[in-house]
This record gives sequence, structure tokens and C-alpha cells, in this order.
Amino acid sequence: KSILSRKEIRFLIVGITAVIIDLSAYTILVKLGLDLDSSKGTSFLLGAIFSYSYNRSWTFSAGKGSLKLIFLFSLTYLINLILNVKTNAYLIDNLPLDLNFKLPLSFFVATGFSAISNFIMMEKLVFKKR
Repeated sequence: KSILSRKEIRFLIVGITAVIIDLSAYTILVKLGLDLDSSKGTSFLLGAIFSYSYNRSWTFSAGKGSLKLIFLFSLTYLINLILNVKTNAYLIDNLPLDLNFKLPLSFFVATGFSAISNFIMMEKLVFKKR
């Protein structure tokens, strides 16, 4: 038997794809000169839009979205956006490392924390079987 359930595997696939979207956008926005918090917030939201579509329809098989579902998903992502941006900023400000190393490290740690929180909230709040 697999260590991860089918739902968890699908969440990981969607999540990894969303992280690729997030990291790509973050890198581009930082290189274009946008400040770090705005870059991280914008890139996270682009990943969130992708995540909503695919987690709703594929991972959690939630069917058609409703206003309540969109609200709960948005609330979940708002909480995780704050967690993500604040974790990223805290690590950038406090890690005693070269910026070229701590930018990607901070990105992945922030992403990891928000991903764990995100899965728990999606499963228990947003897409729970009603």
C-alpha cells in the first residue's frame, strides 16, 4: 500500500505545479525590480488560481464551484498567503546567509509551511465531504 493516498498524491502534483508557477513568477518579478513582498504575494496568488481550479476539480472532486466554496478557498489562501509572505520575509531578514542562497531557501521554506497548512485547511474546511 502506498504511503500517500490518491488525494495526497494529486494534491502534491497540483502543488508542485503551483510552486513552479509561483517560483517562475517570483523570479521574473524580482528581476523586473518589484519589491520582494509584492513579488512574493503576486506569485503566490498566480499559483493559487491554478491550485483552485485543479484541486477543486481533480484532487478533491468537488464539482462545480459555489460562492461558499470560492469564499472558503479564498479565506484559506489569504491565511496561507500571509503565512507564506511573512515567513519568506522573516527568513530573508534573519538568515545569516548570502542573498543568492537565502532567497531560494526562504522561498522553499515559506512554501513548505504554507503547503502543509493549505492541505489541512482544504481537506478539513474547503473541500470536506458535506
